[in-house]
Amino acid sequence: MALIELDAASADAVLEARGVADPELRAGIFKFVGGSPLLLKIASTAVQSGRLRLDELEMFSAQAQGLRRQGLLYSRILSYIDDPEVERLAHP
Repeated sequence: MALIELDAASADAVLEARGVADPELRAGIFKFVGGSPLLLKIASTAVQSGRLRLDELEMFSAQAQGLRRQGLLYSRILSYIDDPEVERLAHP
Protein backbone atom coordinates (compact mmCIF):
# COMPACT_ATOMS: atom_id res chain seq x y z
CA MET A 1 0.00 0.00 0.00
CA ALA A 2 1.43 3.34 -1.01
CA LEU A 3 1.46 6.12 1.56
CA ILE A 4 0.52 9.54 0.34
CA GLU A 5 1.75 12.90 1.59
CA LEU A 6 -0.39 14.25 4.41
CA ASP A 7 -2.02 17.66 4.17
CA ALA A 8 -1.16 20.33 6.75
CA ALA A 9 -4.06 19.50 9.09
CA SER A 10 -3.35 15.78 9.03
CA ALA A 11 0.38 16.31 9.55
CA ASP A 12 -0.39 18.63 12.46
CA ALA A 13 -2.58 15.94 14.03
CA VAL A 14 0.17 13.33 13.58
CA LEU A 15 2.77 15.59 15.19
CA GLU A 16 0.44 16.43 18.06
CA ALA A 17 -0.25 12.73 18.62
CA ARG A 18 3.52 12.12 18.66
CA GLY A 19 3.81 14.57 21.56
CA VAL A 20 4.81 17.81 19.82
CA ALA A 21 2.70 20.20 21.90
CA ASP A 22 3.79 23.57 20.46
CA PRO A 23 1.66 24.53 17.42
CA GLU A 24 4.44 26.75 16.04
CA LEU A 25 6.91 23.89 16.26
CA ARG A 26 4.46 21.56 14.50
CA ALA A 27 3.97 24.15 11.74
CA GLY A 28 7.73 24.57 11.40
CA ILE A 29 8.29 20.85 11.12
CA PHE A 30 5.61 20.58 8.43
CA LYS A 31 7.01 23.60 6.57
CA PHE A 32 10.42 22.03 6.22
CA VAL A 33 9.76 18.30 5.90
CA GLY A 34 6.34 18.30 4.26
CA GLY A 35 3.69 15.65 4.72
CA SER A 36 5.72 12.47 4.47
CA PRO A 37 4.66 10.32 7.46
CA LEU A 38 8.16 8.90 7.80
CA LEU A 39 9.86 12.30 7.74
CA LEU A 40 7.32 13.69 10.22
CA LYS A 41 8.11 10.82 12.59
CA ILE A 42 11.87 11.24 12.24
CA ALA A 43 11.77 15.03 12.61
CA SER A 44 9.42 14.96 15.60
CA THR A 45 11.59 12.39 17.36
CA ALA A 46 14.77 14.38 16.66
CA VAL A 47 13.26 17.68 17.79
CA GLN A 48 11.76 16.21 20.97
CA SER A 49 15.00 14.48 21.92
CA GLY A 50 16.90 17.74 21.57
CA ARG A 51 19.08 16.43 18.76
CA LEU A 52 17.56 18.88 16.28
CA ARG A 53 16.46 22.48 16.76
CA LEU A 54 13.72 24.15 14.75
CA ASP A 55 16.29 26.40 13.05
CA GLU A 56 18.11 23.27 11.83
CA LEU A 57 15.05 21.79 10.13
CA GLU A 58 15.81 23.34 6.76
CA MET A 59 19.15 21.52 6.59
CA PHE A 60 17.48 18.33 7.88
CA SER A 61 14.84 18.66 5.19
CA ALA A 62 17.44 18.77 2.41
CA GLN A 63 19.19 15.71 3.84
CA ALA A 64 15.87 13.92 4.27
CA GLN A 65 14.95 14.50 0.63
CA GLY A 66 18.18 12.75 -0.38
CA LEU A 67 17.35 9.84 1.94
CA ARG A 68 13.85 9.66 0.49
CA ARG A 69 15.28 9.38 -3.03
CA GLN A 70 17.61 6.60 -1.88
CA GLY A 71 14.68 4.78 -0.29
CA LEU A 72 12.60 5.04 -3.47
CA LEU A 73 15.45 3.73 -5.59
CA TYR A 74 16.05 0.86 -3.16
CA SER A 75 12.34 -0.02 -3.29
CA ARG A 76 12.46 -0.07 -7.08
CA ILE A 77 15.45 -2.39 -7.01
CA LEU A 78 13.67 -4.71 -4.58
CA SER A 79 10.60 -4.81 -6.84
CA TYR A 80 12.69 -6.58 -9.50
CA ILE A 81 13.45 -9.52 -7.21
CA ASP A 82 10.98 -12.29 -8.01
CA ASP A 83 12.04 -14.81 -5.39
CA PRO A 84 10.61 -13.98 -1.90
CA GLU A 85 13.54 -15.66 -0.13
CA VAL A 86 16.09 -13.65 -2.10
CA GLU A 87 14.08 -10.48 -1.39
CA ARG A 88 14.24 -11.24 2.36
CA LEU A 89 18.02 -11.49 2.03
CA ALA A 90 18.15 -8.11 0.35
CA HIS A 91 15.70 -6.52 2.80
CA PRO A 92 15.19 -8.61 5.94
